[in-house]
Amino acid sequence: MVNNYLVILELYEQQKYMFDNKVNRVDNRIVSISQPLHRNLPEK
Repeated sequence: MVNNYLVILELYEQQKYMFDNKVNRVDNRIVSISQPLHRNLPEK
């Protein structure tokens, strides 16, 4: 339960950063709350 809360906090911070800075990507962005360790694959 606490782990989910921490993941949601980090997700919120990432979303806020993207909104505030008008960008569409963040390094190590969380894609899924249920699987926070699975991150986006870097584009080639």
